[in-house]
Amino acid sequence: MKTLQQIFDHVQAELLKQGRRASSNGHDCVYRAPNGDKCAAGHLLLDCHYSPDFERRAIPPPFASMPETSIHARMVKAFADSGVDLHDKPTFDLVNALQRVHDGGAPEDWRHTLNDTAVLFNLNPNHDTNHQ
Repeated sequence: MKTLQQIFDHVQAELLKQGRRASSNGHDCVYRAPNGDKCAAGHLLLDCHYSPDFERRAIPPPFASMPETSIHARMVKAFADSGVDLHDKPTFDLVNALQRVHDGGAPEDWRHTLNDTAVLFNLNPNHDTNHQ
């Protein structure tokens, strides 16, 4: 599984390179936009594990009770298969915080808010912008 630093490095590099929100209609944030943009969590999902069924759904909280066949259970598995363990609370908290950076802030403020997020999680914001 990816470390918190690896998750942060990857999302930071991808969001700053992308420079705009992933949106399907100019307002709602999505994991995958029609133009190929991705949200913070969307950048963590390998394309082979993504499903359009995930859209309009928040990442499931750790240890949430859910039927194995539910979309949320499939999301947890898709993230795990992509190297991101949402059952690990610090990992879930970081992915959730990165989602808030993408969904709630203006792209021109992302560098600053990503730095704040790194500090909050005791990560190095300049560790490796040539992510893995």
